[in-house]
Amino acid sequence: MPLLHIPSLLLTTALLFFIMPAVTYLVLNGRRQRAVTLWCGGDLLLGLSMVLFALRGQAPEWVTFAFANVLMFVGVMMRIQSLRRELGRPLPLILMVAAVSLFMLGFEGIRLGLRNDLLRLQFHHAVFAVLFTWLAALGWRIAQQEQSRGARWIGGVYLLLAVSFLHSVIGLSLGRVPPVLMDANSARIFTMLAGILTAVIASIGYVGLAFERSRRQAIQADQEYRAIIATSLDGFFLCDRDGRFLDVNQAYCDLIGYRREELLTNRRLLDDRLGQVRAAAHRSGCYGALLLLDLDNFKPLNDTYGHAAGDLLLIEVARRLTLTLRAADTAARLGGDEFVLLIGDLSTDEADAARQVGRLTERVRRRLSAPYRLNITRPGHADTVIEHHCTASLGVTLFNGKDGTAEDIFRQADLAMYQAKANGRDQARVYDAAGAEVA
Repeated sequence: MPLLHIPSLLLTTALLFFIMPAVTYLVLNGRRQRAVTLWCGGDLLLGLSMVLFALRGQAPEWVTFAFANVLMFVGVMMRIQSLRRELGRPLPLILMVAAVSLFMLGFEGIRLGLRNDLLRLQFHHAVFAVLFTWLAALGWRIAQQEQSRGARWIGGVYLLLAVSFLHSVIGLSLGRVPPVLMDANSARIFTMLAGILTAVIASIGYVGLAFERSRRQAIQADQEYRAIIATSLDGFFLCDRDGRFLDVNQAYCDLIGYRREELLTNRRLLDDRLGQVRAAAHRSGCYGALLLLDLDNFKPLNDTYGHAAGDLLLIEVARRLTLTLRAADTAARLGGDEFVLLIGDLSTDEADAARQVGRLTERVRRRLSAPYRLNITRPGHADTVIEHHCTASLGVTLFNGKDGTAEDIFRQADLAMYQAKANGRDQARVYDAAGAEVA
């Protein structure tokens, strides 16, 4: 007994393939570059092919099967070309034409020469299983390069469709699936339902990819604009009505994320940098590290000499940190006497990455434990040069961008740092996820 009516499923799929590209084209109004046109045009051809398949038995076979298959093949190739354009590597037109021609020759050769319906269906399903796998691979490649959730949806749904076609090939080869297009067997129902999901989810994913890319481009343009403004304001000052000089550059740097007096980024820019390092780690497989640092013996200096002395110490700590780190790494002050170091582009092996971070934390610890000579200026007193000794407790966590959130990373580093302080200070501890404690 038929499970479902195949022509009805085909017409439902066709309707979705007509509706979704229209919605996609309207939503992406203003982004109508060639990649979008190819994607939507491919959808329309796929929808037309579904209509022709549904008319099988009511129209000539060359229309309902041969021509319908060519339309389906061209539609899928247009989607492949669309994703390749998104990657910046479109296929040459001659290769597209050659692929369509070879498919027509192979398909018609089996139909006219061998007159074997089973072999014809096996050829059809095998070819499209390969094409859908190709689409899935392109979707995942875009997702890895751009950290796009929409591209992951595209890759996932096309992988499901490729599996459904491969399942049909295996069923046809083993004799479990009859070589009749309109037979409502479980394999064909699986393929139809996968096609319906693809019609909807792939288009939603493509729209998501476009919006994610636009947002990323806007952020990059904003960062470039801020860099230009920050450079152009260098050396300019304003004076308020009380005669005090206002450093315009400092005010702007504070707005966009820099503590200029300490040469460190603030929390706003740190969060952005962490997102970039996590994304780069996810793409490359290299580990990154976040170090949370708390100064030991800082409060007695503030209590004895005042906050001005504490500020001098913080500036010197910031200077030493920037001298210790690479140019691509990030240092930030969270507030009080807490600092964050963000390290990227470590080894792809976790143990090697841990050793690299271990060497860095030892350099940081040694440099910060060296004596501090601070020139203390207090109203009504002569300038005094004091020598202050200060150490640091460091908490370290490694990440590869594939597990946890930014909040998890900060929490792990914080746990490790407090373990370092509890164990006697002036040391570094590495978070160990295996026991939810530190090593």
